[in-house]
This record gives sequence, structure tokens and C-alpha cells, in this order.
Amino acid sequence: MKKTSFFLFNLFLCFSLYSQPFQIQWQGCFGGSETDAASDIIDIGNAYVIAGYTVSNDGDVNSGNHGGADGWMVKLDKQGNLIWEKCYGGSNADVFTRIFQDNEGNFILVGDSHSSDGDISNDPYPGSTDFWIVKIDSLGNILWDRIIGGNVLDQIWPGTLTTDGGVVAYGWTGSSDGDVSVSYGAYDMWMVKLNSEGEKEWDFSIGTDWFDYGQAMIETSDGGFLCGGGEQDWRGWQPHM
Repeated sequence: MKKTSFFLFNLFLCFSLYSQPFQIQWQGCFGGSETDAASDIIDIGNAYVIAGYTVSNDGDVNSGNHGGADGWMVKLDKQGNLIWEKCYGGSNADVFTRIFQDNEGNFILVGDSHSSDGDISNDPYPGSTDFWIVKIDSLGNILWDRIIGGNVLDQIWPGTLTTDGGVVAYGWTGSSDGDVSVSYGAYDMWMVKLNSEGEKEWDFSIGTDWFDYGQAMIETSDGGFLCGGGEQDWRGWQPHM
């Protein structure tokens, strides 16, 4: 099995006219004997925090993998030394795609979960992949977590903290039940808003009767959201001869 690990480079800008514009200041490889991947990284002033997933249960993964893939969070100091790491998830596949820090120093992690046990406190839609949003404190302890979606595939791509202290997750849904108020077809771009306590405030679907994927978003200055995505319509597809 091919092994993939977190591989980080810290670069500094070099102003010499006769050298490369950047040089490596330090680098580090973090993980275990299985696949480990980083999806997002943030600078919190005195440290870096990385979110992704791990399939390992050895090496740097000392907090204990719950099974399958776990969401993995790693905190490094400014010199690239590991401060702490922690796995989050259940017995199936769980992945983090984005991480944010709020004004109180807590972290919001957004991703997907196919589990119904372990750190998943309540899964109303067992057997399906759903949005999974987790709020943790500065030491990695879970404050709350929420499964959001329906009984088919719901997958997060991006997300953002909002000016009122909540979080918006964005991706796509194949569900037409549960937390999904409107369904247009096979997959729809789907956006869901939680408040700072993890309670759902609203959801919004964009799509057609075919496959629509939400892939990028930001909150705008007027309190709205600018979001982008793509559509795949295979009905008129013909194989190349």
C-alpha cells in the first residue's frame, strides 16, 4: 500500500536578485504507516493547526484511531515541532476538509462522516455519508458536534465562519429528506447554516434535475454569500470512438 503523510514546508522570502525567491526554512513529515493527508492549515499566531484525515494508528497518531479513516487535527509550534494531535470520528470513514478559529480561541472543523458511533454523538441518518461539523476547545476537547444531511450522500467541500459567530457549510447533497428542505434532482449544491451552539438555522439548495456540486464560497460584506460550483449532465454524453 502506498503511504501518504502530512508533508509541510515553511518558506521564507529571499530578496536576493541571484537566488530563488523562496527558501525552505524547515520541513516536517507527520503521520503513521498508513495514509495521512492534510486538507487545511491555519496560523493562530503562536502555532499552526492542521486538519485532514488519517488511516494510521501508529507513528505520530498516538491519540487512537477509531477505525477506518478519522478526522485528524495536528498542532505545531512555529518551528514545526508537534505540540499535540487528536483523532476524531467513529468506526467508518470520517474526514475534515476545513478548519477555522473563532474569536474565543475555539476551533470549528467541517467535514464528512460515514460513522454513527465514537465521537458522533447523534446520527439521525445511519448508513449514509453526511456533513459533520465539530466545535472543539483550544486543547482539542469536543464542545459539540452535529451530523447534518439526509439518508443519501451529503458531502462538504468548503465552509466559512460567519460574522454572527455561526458557521456555514457548503457542498452537495443527494438527499431529499432530513435537513434538506428542497431537492431538485440527483445532486444539488447545498448550503447549511448553524449558529454558534451548533443548531441549524437554515439550509439552501441550488441545482437542476441532474448532478450539481458546490465547491467554493465566501461570505460577502452585505451578509450574503457568493458561491460557485459545477454541473455534470451525462444524459447527452456519448463515448469517444
